[in-house]
Amino acid sequence: MGEWVGSWRTRFAPAGCDGSAEHDTGGSAMPRRSVGASRMVTAMAGALMPVALLVGCSASPSSEAPRESGSAGESESGAPTTTGAPESPPVLVDGGSAVENKPYFDAVSGSLFARTPDAGRGAIIDALTEAGFAPEDLEATDDSTPIGNAVDSLQFAVRIGESCLLGDRGAGGFVSAVAPVLGTGRCLVGATPDIGG
Repeated sequence: MGEWVGSWRTRFAPAGCDGSAEHDTGGSAMPRRSVGASRMVTAMAGALMPVALLVGCSASPSSEAPRESGSAGESESGAPTTTGAPESPPVLVDGGSAVENKPYFDAVSGSLFARTPDAGRGAIIDALTEAGFAPEDLEATDDSTPIGNAVDSLQFAVRIGESCLLGDRGAGGFVSAVAPVLGTGRCLVGATPDIGG
């Protein structure tokens, strides 16, 4: 029987084993396994060492200092920003053309109608005269009908050279234009009251 058991172990034991490594708890099997495990741990540690170094390098703080935002008065691109100065109010251009004086004419008339939307002929003449326009260059239509009713539209004008500054105060508000002097030498069509009359 002993010879048969020894023959069975030799025939069916795993390759590379002496037959006692898989079944015996003592002897030299366990020490050989411990040595193999130690070698495997050493090999794995050597393989993981470059990975640990790479992780350590990537986790180091960036050497580039953060960029500071631009100071006040500069845009994000670094170019200085500019703020436009407020526009100066229009003024009377002494000796200027009708086109050059139209902004001033509009400002004076617009300011009057903003305060008094239904300003009449007298108020318009007074405002333009006070603004510096010569009374002899001014014309305006009547602000009432022959029977005393208020007109729907009132026209007034300033002659400057061979051109006229024309204004109209109507239901839609104030509008203005520049037009040449009529063949009559006047700016408005029809008879208009004399200024001051």
